[in-house]
Amino acid sequence: MVSVVSASVDTGVKRSVYARAGVREYWVVRTGAGAIRVHREARDGDHASVVDVTTVTFAGAHLDIADLAPTGLVADTGAPPSRSPGVP
Repeated sequence: MVSVVSASVDTGVKRSVYARAGVREYWVVRTGAGAIRVHREARDGDHASVVDVTTVTFAGAHLDIADLAPTGLVADTGAPPSRSPGVP
């Protein structure tokens, strides 16, 4: 799952490292978007195919990605987290 703090690492640095290592498929769970971003076809240090998937079926079991997010989570905007007053 991608957090606001690690989004650029998860979707940039790791994606490139995994592609260079030959990882054929890399999934990033984006609960705020209700989707999994699937990176496929590793070649030349990147993944040639990137698609967003909202449902997954494994061995007959169906999973709606939106169900992964606990109640109360908000969408990942990419903005840095805000701090409460008085908290360094």
